[in-house]
Amino acid sequence: MKPRNKFFVWLVPLLWATCSYVHYHYPGDEYALYAIGSIAAIWIVPLVHIGDIHNPLFPLSITLAGAVVMAAAGWIMDRLRTHRRLWAALYAGAAAAILCASLLAFPSIDRAIRKNGSMAAYVLFAANAGLYVSVVLAPILSFLPLFRPEPADPAEAPESD
Repeated sequence: MKPRNKFFVWLVPLLWATCSYVHYHYPGDEYALYAIGSIAAIWIVPLVHIGDIHNPLFPLSITLAGAVVMAAAGWIMDRLRTHRRLWAALYAGAAAAILCASLLAFPSIDRAIRKNGSMAAYVLFAANAGLYVSVVLAPILSFLPLFRPEPADPAEAPESD
């Protein structure tokens, strides 16, 4: 893999880990939004036996385990030559849609915030959930002819193996 092809392998886990770690401090009601937003790392919980969720090692173990999973997803995206603009549009659109849907599940934004503690809980949940959607859909859509334009320079064309 050429150095220029290491975009997603560092960006995806960095976004996910940052959101997950901060989300731990704004988790939502009973840590539910945090648990769903950090689902990529929940597999580590029975393996490390940290115990109490308030243990300082808990968010660190979740953040590191999820970053590994998301780095693997980023590596796959780089290998599949996922379009960056397509991914960014999917990420922003999915995160915005998830944020709106989460807030509209309540009669008012004030009631939503009273339920989950802060707007940050919703924003961070939507950021990680939108990342999941974009990581799955962007590589798939990148193979469609609509999103795979011909390179302007034939030398830039991908080599066939």
